[in-house]
Amino acid sequence: MPDISELLEQIGENLRKSGNFDEKVYTDVPILRKGSDIPKPPPEKKEKSGFTELRELEYRMLEQFEPLEKRFYDQAKLMENYEDECEYEGDFSLFVLTYSDLSNKRLRGYFTWRKHYRAGEVTPAPEPFIQLYCYELINGVGAADPMDAHEKLLKVRKDYPEKEGLAKSMSVWLRDLVVVNGLPASLLDDDPEIQADKAMEVLMECTERTDSELYSALTLLSSYKLERSAFRKQRPEDFAEAMCAAYRALDAHYGRNGEETLFTRIFGHRVQCNYYMFRGALYYDRSESSAREYTVNGIRRYINRYGVWFLDTYHTNRSANKRLGELLRSAECIIRVKLGAKTKLGGSTATKAETAVIERALDELAQAKKRAEADRIVIDVSKLGSIRSAADITRDKLLVEEDEPVFEQEPAIAEPGEEPDTSESSELPLTAEELAYLRHLLYGAELPSGAVPTLLADAINEKLFDMFCDTVLDMNGGTPAVIEDYEQELKGAIPE
Repeated sequence: MPDISELLEQIGENLRKSGNFDEKVYTDVPILRKGSDIPKPPPEKKEKSGFTELRELEYRMLEQFEPLEKRFYDQAKLMENYEDECEYEGDFSLFVLTYSDLSNKRLRGYFTWRKHYRAGEVTPAPEPFIQLYCYELINGVGAADPMDAHEKLLKVRKDYPEKEGLAKSMSVWLRDLVVVNGLPASLLDDDPEIQADKAMEVLMECTERTDSELYSALTLLSSYKLERSAFRKQRPEDFAEAMCAAYRALDAHYGRNGEETLFTRIFGHRVQCNYYMFRGALYYDRSESSAREYTVNGIRRYINRYGVWFLDTYHTNRSANKRLGELLRSAECIIRVKLGAKTKLGGSTATKAETAVIERALDELAQAKKRAEADRIVIDVSKLGSIRSAADITRDKLLVEEDEPVFEQEPAIAEPGEEPDTSESSELPLTAEELAYLRHLLYGAELPSGAVPTLLADAINEKLFDMFCDTVLDMNGGTPAVIEDYEQELKGAIPE
């Protein structure tokens, strides 16, 4: 086969001999040229779209073996302000980690939905779209600062409550976002986990908390639902008061030996475990590697040791604690008996020692309530007028003219064989048994046979209240005793 250069030269020689080009002016440009020698026009430059750059970046990153979190962050920053207008109709379910997991059609649909959502339009969206958007906010993409990211993530959870599984993950991500960026812990007040932490703090400090706080904490944390108790519905105040008294008594009982408290028996001991921030999401930590801590409350503390996170807390079931539930059910069994419930409750798992502690606490509570009732002062304003009138009469009797003779009444002498009427010989409106009991307290006389001191003391306080405007016998010590301020006055009214 002849060489192409020889062939072209031969063709050119034949053309020159033909005489067709005698009048033409020739240059050094060959008549026939190879295709490779013909100059080509420069290619038209096409501007790359952000979408195209994203796909190219994906391939480059795969070649560089960069971590998935960093790949996502760089891609998200590249597409932070990208907008499209290619809506994706329909729904689909897919576990999405990064943009590479979406086809071109779905990815364009995502950027279209994101543009409208940022503009305030809340429209139905496939869960992977919402998932990708949350990943961006977690990494600070599309947010002015961490607080703005928190507010936007909170809005997503509110706008799409039907995505229940994703909503649960968002609750964890919101908590982690606060911790990682050092935002105020008050942002977590509505977090169910943090509310459970606060309830645990109340149980830990039960002696310093009110009954209302303690009962609410018990209700929140227990697997045994106190609000469903039929007896509680009949006597809610007495039930709550008794339950709190029982818990405090058990707490004091287990706290005496100093080895294991009631709290640790229920929730275990505090430990530190590895913690993975934004579990189930893509998060690229760009903070400097250093040691730092974030304390949420007395129960929960996060620790970062050079890029590795730890959670310092009580790792136990908070929302429905079984041990606490068994304890409260056992307490209710005893409470029903002590408060005289018509129906009893079985299934108590309390030990003999725990049962004795709870019973003693309920007895002390009943005595305290009884003393408080006896010490309660009630003033009937409607009787003030009659009291003033009686006082005026008494005053007039005491005011005697100087020349008016005063005669002393001779004491009555009992007939032989007749018992003296102690109720008439005293100015006090008391029965013979009550007077005898007062003599016992005042002079150490013999206690009347069959006397019940607490009942007699209650009756004496009630009958003498109008006269002294106060209780004359103190019941706080468990054994009635005469109040010192009224001792001489009582002795004057009751002879030895």
